[in-house]
Amino acid sequence: MKNNKGYTLVELMVVIAIIGVVASMTMVGVKMSKSADVSYAANTINSYMASIRMNNMSKVTMQYLHIYKDKDSYYYTIEENDKTIDFSNHENEIGNVDTAIFYQTSGESVIANNNGICITYNRAGECKLYNKSGTLIGDDLRSVTIAGPSKKTVIKVLPAIGKSYIK
Repeated sequence: MKNNKGYTLVELMVVIAIIGVVASMTMVGVKMSKSADVSYAANTINSYMASIRMNNMSKVTMQYLHIYKDKDSYYYTIEENDKTIDFSNHENEIGNVDTAIFYQTSGESVIANNNGICITYNRAGECKLYNKSGTLIGDDLRSVTIAGPSKKTVIKVLPAIGKSYIK
């Protein structure tokens, strides 16, 4: 009777194949979760843009969507009658260190980094863009782009009426 105390080559290959399958499934899961962050950010921003547009066209109080980066994450707040951005509010995170948010007017495309942006609408539904101190920097916002490591989503804004949609 033989006394084998080792593993056969076939057994080792099966174990290595199983480890490879598990590792590839993990990588796919990580990639999907990062693209889900981009989708979540785009859907959140687009939803609030539509809500603020309807509010500002129909109510007395003006609302403003603030998007800013502080440390390694992007955040948003909704403020009434206040265009200036408060960087201390970290309740509503919409993007992590792997995310970049850009806005584009008719003349330029700029990253919404530590400066932050403020998006609002006037009574006619036209989209306005302000900087962190509340100064108008554009009355013709064309798009907001949310980019991650493996996915990019663009929110287009129709200039004449201010309606936004995800492209």
